[in-house]
Amino acid sequence: MNLRSILACLAAAQGTRAAAAEPIKIACFGDSVTAGSKAKGQPWCKQIRAVLGRGFFTTYNFGKSGKTVVKYAGSDTAYIDSDQYEDWRDAVRDSCEPEDGCARSPFQVGIISLGTNDAKKQNLPSKTEFVDQYK
Repeated sequence: MNLRSILACLAAAQGTRAAAAEPIKIACFGDSVTAGSKAKGQPWCKQIRAVLGRGFFTTYNFGKSGKTVVKYAGSDTAYIDSDQYEDWRDAVRDSCEPEDGCARSPFQVGIISLGTNDAKKQNLPSKTEFVDQYK
């Protein structure tokens, strides 16, 4: 799915929540593409907010350069080992309501953009390990 498709879906959601008091909270997860390391201060997460309007949407950037989906043996590149992943978990924990079983997230939408670094040869030690991690 490309950014244009995501924006169209979010714009449709904006129309259904026009009367809502709270903006839709979007958690953006990913690698350098999400973090915006080469985006000259305009990562896609920030662009979504700019295009759709700050009043209806709030974006939270949990991107970290160099991260992968798969946790390879002897590597620290897995996204789940990043501080940004922990920041997201803390945000969910902090909003947790024990009486509802902590089933609610503070975010209504999550967009994940990971996998680019998994395709790099140095991050792909074996096809078997890669397939096993995705299962």
